[in-house]
Amino acid sequence: MSAIVGWSPCGCTATASLAAGPLPAPAMALLATIEDVARAAATYALVGPAGEAPPELAPTAVAVRYHGPAAGRLTAAAVVPCDRSLAERAGADGVLRFSVAVDVTAEDGARVATATVQWRARLGGSPDETG
Repeated sequence: MSAIVGWSPCGCTATASLAAGPLPAPAMALLATIEDVARAAATYALVGPAGEAPPELAPTAVAVRYHGPAAGRLTAAAVVPCDRSLAERAGADGVLRFSVAVDVTAEDGARVATATVQWRARLGGSPDETG
């Protein structure tokens, strides 16, 4: 489960933990954690602390680079980089695309993976309504 740890008008950060155990974490568990924390950061960046109804989000691409073994407790931190409010970037149809950067580290601080999740959002509706 993700926890929001920071918010600003143009984006936010979120973290999630994954207890991988003594053996390396399965790739799918790591990927699910990456998507979870990226979705939390993306949603919160769009709705802010007011807690408005979340927009519909659809991941359009995920790129993961593994740097080392993923064992023990892992922490995934997601950041929504931007220079202005994400909602301001939406077109007339309410659709916008943006990326979320994710960094996964082990308990000892070693980098396990880095990832980028690209999202398509439609404010006020489903991201699939306009193609």
